[in-house]
Amino acid sequence: MENEQLYVKQTLEGDANAFAHVVHLYKDKMYGLALRIVRSPHDAEDLVQDAFVKAYENLHRFKGKSQLSTWLYRITYNAAISFLRKKGAASGQTRPADGRQLHYSSASTDGQLEMQLQRLEQALEMLREDDRAIVTLHYRHCCGVAEIAKIVGLSASNVKVRLHRARKKLQDLMNINGHE
Repeated sequence: MENEQLYVKQTLEGDANAFAHVVHLYKDKMYGLALRIVRSPHDAEDLVQDAFVKAYENLHRFKGKSQLSTWLYRITYNAAISFLRKKGAASGQTRPADGRQLHYSSASTDGQLEMQLQRLEQALEMLREDDRAIVTLHYRHCCGVAEIAKIVGLSASNVKVRLHRARKKLQDLMNINGHE
């Protein structure tokens, strides 16, 4: 995006207000990614704020080899994963077992589509946080495999495999729930 490059240039030249435009462009998308990973609105807000501070402080390191959004998503992703690792280590928490059961209300009056969406959201919550992030980046933020690879620090082929496995896991989880 041409505006992004202009905002980056202006920010690097000392116009701190130019970075406000970057924040405005990406705050909701970064929040959505952080929320999907950490599952806490408060923690997601804090992580996004920290990610923007880190981005601002390190903007001189952005070389433009990728899109600005990719760079910002990577900062957010890394912050969220680090947060979960620290939180898990501090509390002694471990990941839930893969065999958890999904629960939903079959009394939904909004119809079958609403129930399927609810089951999908519950199944997404059961994925590992890194797989959930890959699925979110691909389907919710419309990122391509190459962009996701840059964001999460994996090869493109590894992202494809992880995305395939996550879709299969989601399908399996939804089928388990659909036959209860």
